Amino acid sequence: MAKGEGMIGPNMATMLCCVVTDAPLEAEQAQRLLLHAANRSFNNISVEGHTSTNDTMVLLANGLAGGDKLNAADEAVFSQHLEAMCIELAKQIPADGEGATHLIEIRVTGAASEADARKISHEIACSNLVKCAILGGDPNWGRIVSAAGYAGVPLDPKQLGLKVNSIELFAMGEPVAFDAKVASAAIRGSFDTLIELTVGQGKGECTHWTSDLTVEYVQFNSEYTT
Repeated sequence: MAKGEGMIGPNMATMLCCVVTDAPLEAEQAQRLLLHAANRSFNNISVEGHTSTNDTMVLLANGLAGGDKLNAADEAVFSQHLEAMCIELAKQIPADGEGATHLIEIRVTGAASEADARKISHEIACSNLVKCAILGGDPNWGRIVSAAGYAGVPLDPKQLGLKVNSIELFAMGEPVAFDAKVASAAIRGSFDTLIELTVGQGKGECTHWTSDLTVEYVQFNSEYTT
């Protein structure tokens, strides 16, 4: 189970998460598997990018299933299911963000490393201009590509390619011809928006989830004091 709050940023986000298993995990094993799952799920969500001091994610393993410590094969299976479950829970937090009308999934591939892909995907996710473009159903490739450009990662523009909801907008460093009305309708007509950015031929990849920026979000966060 997971509960989101305000100030959702990529440093786990302001949230509480508790995962329970009866698998016979040892403490070191549980911690290692939890860190791996967190870095692919809760550490990759944002609403406004504001981090907090109040993050908690725990994995409780009571061992009631019995048996020996998980071997390498069993551990791999457990890790796969843990990661999938954490991703599903993590996505629900920005999807339920104040006033959100879109859940935006940003997939960056082809980077030199996972760390580079993470920087790029997080920069795009935290761009208010990108978030506003999705709110307005605007297939604005310039906002997305420029956000990737200022992520602080060396890029070869000729390697860049971009699709939004499977519609190609940018390829080999150049905008391509596309039907703007169809692309806009594809964004407006679905709660889920998929941004796929290819930045090279490397093996580094990362996926980040965020929400669009709406008038309701601004009103909600401006009409109260703490």
